Amino acid sequence: MKPKVLLAILFVISGQPAAGLGAWVVVGDGIEYQAFTAPGPNNLFVTRVTRSTPNATIDTSIAYDRMAGAKETVRNQAARQDDAITWWGGSWGARNQVVAAINGGFYNVTTGVIDGGQIQSGWYAHWFADKGAFSGFAWKTDRTAFHGECVDHTAAKVYVRFVSSGANQTIDGINRNPGSSDLVIFTPQYDNRTPSGTRTEVLVEMSRPNLTTSGAGYSAGTIRSVAQNTGSTWIPFDHLVLSADGSAGTTLRNNATVGSQVRIFQELIETNEPTVQGTNACQTETGVNWSNVFASINSNYHFLKNNVVRVPDAVAHPSYQGYVNLNPRTAICWNPGYVFFVVCDGRSSQSVGMSCATLGEWAKSTLGATDGVNLDGGGSSTMVVNGSVVNNPSDGSERSVCNGVMMVNVQPKLQSAQFTAGQTVHTLGPANCRLGPGTNYGIITTLSSGAQGAILTHAIMGVYAKGYYWWKCDFGGTIGWVAQSLLTATPGATPPSITQHPSNQTVSPGGTAAFTVTATGDGTLSYLWQKNGSNLADGGHYSGATTATLTISSADGNDVASYRCVVWNAYGSATSNPATLTVTTCSAPTLVNGDFEGGNTGGVGNDWTGYQRAPDPTTVWSIQTASPPTEGGLQYQQIANTSSTGGGGVRQDVTGCGVGATYTIAGWMRTNSASATCTVKCSPSASTNWATAVDLSPPQTTTSNAWVPFSGTVTAAGTSMTIWLDGQTGGTGLNKASCFDSITVTGCTPVAAPTITQQPATQNVCSGGPAVFSVGATGEAPLSFQWQKNQANLSNGGHYSGATTATLTVSNADGGDVASYRCVVSNGAGSTNSNAANLTLKAATAITQHPQPQSVSAGGTATFTVAATGDGTLSYQWQKNSANLVNGGHYSGVTTPTLTISSADSNDAANYRCVVTAGCGSATSNQATLTVGPASLPGDFDHDNDVDQEDFAHLQLCLDAATAPPPDPNCADANLDNDPLGTVTQDDLMLFLQYITGPGIGGNPD
Repeated sequence: MKPKVLLAILFVISGQPAAGLGAWVVVGDGIEYQAFTAPGPNNLFVTRVTRSTPNATIDTSIAYDRMAGAKETVRNQAARQDDAITWWGGSWGARNQVVAAINGGFYNVTTGVIDGGQIQSGWYAHWFADKGAFSGFAWKTDRTAFHGECVDHTAAKVYVRFVSSGANQTIDGINRNPGSSDLVIFTPQYDNRTPSGTRTEVLVEMSRPNLTTSGAGYSAGTIRSVAQNTGSTWIPFDHLVLSADGSAGTTLRNNATVGSQVRIFQELIETNEPTVQGTNACQTETGVNWSNVFASINSNYHFLKNNVVRVPDAVAHPSYQGYVNLNPRTAICWNPGYVFFVVCDGRSSQSVGMSCATLGEWAKSTLGATDGVNLDGGGSSTMVVNGSVVNNPSDGSERSVCNGVMMVNVQPKLQSAQFTAGQTVHTLGPANCRLGPGTNYGIITTLSSGAQGAILTHAIMGVYAKGYYWWKCDFGGTIGWVAQSLLTATPGATPPSITQHPSNQTVSPGGTAAFTVTATGDGTLSYLWQKNGSNLADGGHYSGATTATLTISSADGNDVASYRCVVWNAYGSATSNPATLTVTTCSAPTLVNGDFEGGNTGGVGNDWTGYQRAPDPTTVWSIQTASPPTEGGLQYQQIANTSSTGGGGVRQDVTGCGVGATYTIAGWMRTNSASATCTVKCSPSASTNWATAVDLSPPQTTTSNAWVPFSGTVTAAGTSMTIWLDGQTGGTGLNKASCFDSITVTGCTPVAAPTITQQPATQNVCSGGPAVFSVGATGEAPLSFQWQKNQANLSNGGHYSGATTATLTVSNADGGDVASYRCVVSNGAGSTNSNAANLTLKAATAITQHPQPQSVSAGGTATFTVAATGDGTLSYQWQKNSANLVNGGHYSGVTTPTLTISSADSNDAANYRCVVTAGCGSATSNQATLTVGPASLPGDFDHDNDVDQEDFAHLQLCLDAATAPPPDPNCADANLDNDPLGTVTQDDLMLFLQYITGPGIGGNPD
């Protein structure tokens, strides 16, 4: 027996057995996730990154990218960094694919400023406290990991050298407000600008981030500007600002020359951390080299160090009590092969939380970690995997925190060749000019449409990030990054010209106004409506703000304004004349002498006008007093006509009407002969032409020779309308008369826009399936319908039908149809938008981990495992040589993710695959071949024909705890005593000791 093997066996007998193997799920390239349960009870969530995976790295995040102080959820911090550029690999341009993230270090809960240090993407963004006992977890560019202990910044090690003068100047801090005569560095992580003030500020363009250094190492940059008595200096993504006042400002100003180089030295001196009793910190240098740290986060207690759990002594050091209490925990652990992110839930009956020591024991035994450090915990403890929170934060929801730590897959740099350095470009519309290439960087200014600029030389010009290609540009001295989609280099075509300006509009309260502009010009025309000179956006009363027609619905006094449209293309812009919107007041209209008691002229009531309809009859107008209506006065208007082919009556213009408002016209009418007819009509806009008169609603007419009341409505189309009291005869003679009395006009009811009674529902369908959206509405008929996709009108064709009906059908749905859908329902009074309903696609069934080939000895056990994703519940069917398997004989788990083949023989040598079925169909894994060789020696788990230390390592991993968990299929071969429960215990260990041999020496055949 080898001595090393004996020592290992003695350790297992005297110590706790290791936990069984778990099932890691691949969530990224070289990044895996697994959820665990542990005594307590406790729920733990772990991601691990394989340290050797080339495109997997670790980085940190900052809330809203503001080291000056902010709080944001871990999920949103990860989203902000996702698809953003990174310096990993030694140059800018590659992109982050954020796979996993956890909350970071401790911070001031009021200001959001972190308590310790932080390094992000190589930028030393916040100093660790000098002699602060603990510093933080660190990840270096050479993929090494360590926990920093007590660090210190000394003037001899932390300084700026001005190459042109040879002078050195001590750095007094990073990303904090400078004190008197301090030199402070501001990096892009501080904020968009430096603090306001009257300091000397030197802008330096860096060739790399201001990395931590050692010895003669430094980070270099070129001075681009020197300003005095200033502050609020913009900080581009690849620049930093040297800021100082007082004597330090004088030194800075005397040595900084535009165009010259500066070198930044930042060497941290590290000494020991405190003991478990919290004593003797910062006494002895550790020799740890902090140079070239790519990412670091402030952390505190080092609960697992060099494979030893450090139990904090809260009795000797009461401030360690928080490490002893059971709390939710966030930690980073590591060993030579992996870095682990660990979150333990707490403060609930499902998971009570852990002490630092318990977490250390668990990380050591279950994860095989050799080191682990404690981050901020409690309600902050959060783990995000591929955009989703996987744990249950003790606050009940995700807490906003100041920073985080991420596991990242690095995507290769992509660059466009659309433009070249020095090329002149124009903006295609209003364009944001940013501090760096990506929407995660701050906006310097918004350039106007048609602005002219030039492409500047940069190593990553045309780089892709956050969904766009980006170019560094100079627009008249404003230098920043602009998205390629907002730029054009096409020379000399025709700018827009307005051919039809919008016209003034007048509507009643609640009515709808539409302003339209027509323009010509080359290329694509873009539109932006303005109200009193300020840009409009869709929402509220406004729609079509970026189209040729602006619609204002449910107009009220706040909409009374001047409206104009800015039209632009790649070659310039034009602005329409302004048009005004007037919203009428809703007051009663004016009708004079409606009771005909106010005198008359020639028999026509005063303020009324007599008229005749061709062919002209003989018409006699008179004011009568005989037998007026009971509800009327003493007088009424009579019209007598002699011709059956014409007619006549009296009319009056009613003033003070609201456009679009509905009015009720009422009164009394009768004839004095069965051959006469009385009719009341109205012209919605004032008119002297009978042909413009329309029936009331409902129409009002009578041939009764007894007084009858009438009442009907009309909608005004102008600020005045004309009432017509008309008489018609069916015979001859002046006794064929029509009479009217007590005419009134009342009401001011705006026609209402439609009301949505049934909102469209969200649709979640399989790719290729149909989706149906329906809307219900009521309102003044007729109603019209227009479906929109992401607020753009749809038309029938392709995948879409019913675009102008109450039901929209999306056929053969695919990724291009994933969008927000709503319906605009309109009538004469305006339009109403339904709620937006999203169309999403269910997850396609996909294999995420294929089974791997297996080779076992005759009588051995083989397992094939598949991992898949899909919609709903997944079902599995394993196949052998493409034929379905059933449980029995050598096979078990044929309808689970893991197929087990026991007591394998030559008949089991075949190709195996799994068909996974979910809500959206099936997917078939790759085939994996099982090779069955000769029977192996007992205990020869690795099948190398001897039983040695490597085989013991497998047995050690499989040893079960006192309370045995369900057997792990990967440990079936370690059940040497064929225990029917499948457990691996000390009995199996004793048998194994009988089989121990060595390289090339066969085991005991018995």
